[in-house]
Amino acid sequence: MKSKNGKRRVTLKEIIIVCVLFVALLLGVYFAAVYYPLSQRTSKVEADLDNIELYLDAAELRKAAYDTMKAENERIKASGNATEMPRYNGNEQQERLNERLTEILVGVQNLRFDSSGVSAATDGVRIRTVTVSFTAAGENGSAYTKAKSVLHELMNTGYRCCMTSLTLSPSSGDLQNAASVGVSCSVNFYEIDS
Repeated sequence: MKSKNGKRRVTLKEIIIVCVLFVALLLGVYFAAVYYPLSQRTSKVEADLDNIELYLDAAELRKAAYDTMKAENERIKASGNATEMPRYNGNEQQERLNERLTEILVGVQNLRFDSSGVSAATDGVRIRTVTVSFTAAGENGSAYTKAKSVLHELMNTGYRCCMTSLTLSPSSGDLQNAASVGVSCSVNFYEIDS
């Protein structure tokens, strides 16, 4: 349909279509420029928040483990059974350990002790393995008591250690009544890697 001046008139249907297309264009621009970027950022922030919550939970667990370990250390210190884990310093630590072992093993027979060296650091800890063999002699069961006393002192050197093997060999028959007891053991002494 033409108007009086010869130009075509815009129909109501065309105006509605243009308005619908304009609204669709506005929605498309809003979605592309506002909604989508904000939803992406919101998802990222929510994921980061979840990660932060996981880190906080892990930190709480570490703190609980630390508090438990600290309380256990305090209990051990209070009991007087605290041991030292010295820093690794090569032969100097071996010499101190040899002196301490010599003090402990005085008065035993057939004494031999040997250090097989130090293992490579695992989790910051080195292991120095010492093999000890000796014979404790005595009468009426005192050999067994002496061997037991020496082993007790060996495990209470003041250094963190763990006995990995132990063999007791009575000279005859009954271990507790033998005239002599042969002892062979391996002990791991722990040192902090420098």
